[in-house]
Amino acid sequence: KIITWNLAGAGTVATAYKIDKAIEEAEKLRVNVLVFQETKATSIEWIKSTIRKYDHQGWKVFECINKSARRNGVAILINTGNASGFKDIKEVYADSRSDHSWNWDKDKKGNTGRVIAASFMQGTSKYVIGCFYGPSSGDIEEKASFYKHYSDLLKQYNDDNLILCGDWNTVEDPERDVTRIGEKDENWYNNHQPLPEFMEFLVNHLVVDSYIMHEIEKGELDDDETRSHTFEHRNGTYWARLDRFYHSRLIDGRIELINLNK
Repeated sequence: KIITWNLAGAGTVATAYKIDKAIEEAEKLRVNVLVFQETKATSIEWIKSTIRKYDHQGWKVFECINKSARRNGVAILINTGNASGFKDIKEVYADSRSDHSWNWDKDKKGNTGRVIAASFMQGTSKYVIGCFYGPSSGDIEEKASFYKHYSDLLKQYNDDNLILCGDWNTVEDPERDVTRIGEKDENWYNNHQPLPEFMEFLVNHLVVDSYIMHEIEKGELDDDETRSHTFEHRNGTYWARLDRFYHSRLIDGRIELINLNK
């Protein structure tokens, strides 16, 4: 079981409370992995110190931040308790500690704190989980550059059980994944075309959309009532499924939507 959550935080007490709440819910639901985006932490030990403050135990933390500014920030928390059966837990990539991180020259506030990945063994199977926070600007070239750079990042793990999740800030299918008040006219579609670089990213990693695959199995893909959006624009006229799970085809993905804001 995995929970992904964009904290929209600022490395503050309020964000720390969100993390505490997420861990409490995870422990109640016996969730094995938590992934966060937009922690906006400025210290690499911030989540670890938050966990200690709220007296949570048995979580291994991998955190990646942007030291240049209070922005971005991603993390993976893995439950190390005996019930999970996870062994050999380790970090395999963190953009803030890599010589091969993505850079966008037009953005002078720093580009790290967007991608982190970890691996673990469960029984005889190896799992690799990647957490992504895609660029949120409206600059298509920036998003294309990001996904082109990371198109082959975890490709070496395609023979393992690969799970990619996070806030992608783009969609595969604007018709399926976006709802808006008002008609989707030709001009709207011209500005919301699927991003080829993102599609290539998915193809290269041999992953499928976990939620959509689950709906196909249930025979409910065409039922609008089953479509779930994870983002609501502040103007209240636009909803999108920006936060998604992808998994290797060999994994039996079951996605349960959990509302941590209630």
